[in-house]
Amino acid sequence: MITPENLAWRLATEWPSGGVVSAEAGIILGAHGMGKDSAMRNLALHNILWDGSSHEVGRRTSESFTLKGARLTLGLQIQEMALRGFIARTGELARGTGWFARCLIACPQSTQGYRPFTEAPPNWPHLAAFHERIEAILSDPVPIDDDGALSPSVLALAPETKAAWVYFHDALESELASGGRASRRAGRGQQDR
Repeated sequence: MITPENLAWRLATEWPSGGVVSAEAGIILGAHGMGKDSAMRNLALHNILWDGSSHEVGRRTSESFTLKGARLTLGLQIQEMALRGFIARTGELARGTGWFARCLIACPQSTQGYRPFTEAPPNWPHLAAFHERIEAILSDPVPIDDDGALSPSVLALAPETKAAWVYFHDALESELASGGRASRRAGRGQQDR
């Protein structure tokens, strides 16, 4: 497993994009870097890496470095009780630092007890097309500027798409207000259940 400090170093000096993907996120959220004394620092670092912001790391005993335009993706799977343990241990930090706001959290209903064995299909007609598309995406040149930072192109939204996004944004924003389903008070009430 990679430490947050080593991850930042590698994104700054080796390649400006990366991902931390785990089917057992307890390894990451329960690691030393997410302990009581370091969780805020490392959640903030994840936010910077997700945003592509610049970040200077000055060191006295080893080489200092600057992150510019690096991007990090997290793909973490975790059981509900382990996530609740992380929240209990770190308090409101994940929410208060904006780390949860950068997450797409899903908690699908369990299918345990309803998954009888089925044979795999004899062929996967769309799998070849999927592989071709992924290969095409991966073969595109990576947009890296002269400073070694990612400089992805910015896509414009169609007017109707932007209107749908603004509607969603405003609906969600209103739920953050006091008494809303996503307000801090509502979040604490859900944790207590």
